[in-house]
Amino acid sequence: MARFRLRGKHYSMTVPPMEWEQREISQETGKQGIHRYKVPRLIDPDDPSDCWQGECVVSTKFDPRFPRDIVIEGGPTPEMDPLDDEAVEMMKGVDRADPFEGYDDRSYADRLIEGLHKMAAEQQSKPAPSMDVSALQRELAEMREAMAELKKSNRRI
Repeated sequence: MARFRLRGKHYSMTVPPMEWEQREISQETGKQGIHRYKVPRLIDPDDPSDCWQGECVVSTKFDPRFPRDIVIEGGPTPEMDPLDDEAVEMMKGVDRADPFEGYDDRSYADRLIEGLHKMAAEQQSKPAPSMDVSALQRELAEMREAMAELKKSNRRI
């Protein structure tokens, strides 16, 4: 079990998982549909329900000696400080160097989220793939012909 102290706000997958629930009512059937999605949990050092005595501690497994630790899935991030030997070993694979340290007053997480917003905006600004209109027009004409034949056969009956 590795334990880490958080230096800032984190979104992490936790055990048990957090779920977001979407409820929809079908306009065709009138029945309610419920969809549940596993989502990361915001662990906030400013939230007293997440932290104990001003310290947010996360671990990779539950340990009864530390019942207030938040159990997370996955490995550490650059904004976590190791608290035990196993955590130090896990941090060896994490690049903790922050190229913007001293130049930018935003946290690593804030810059990461801003980058994700930029990527989403780029994807949304891309034009939709072009469609072959002539092929759609041919299919529509075939469907109209089939409908006309169906109407003729229905009149005979």
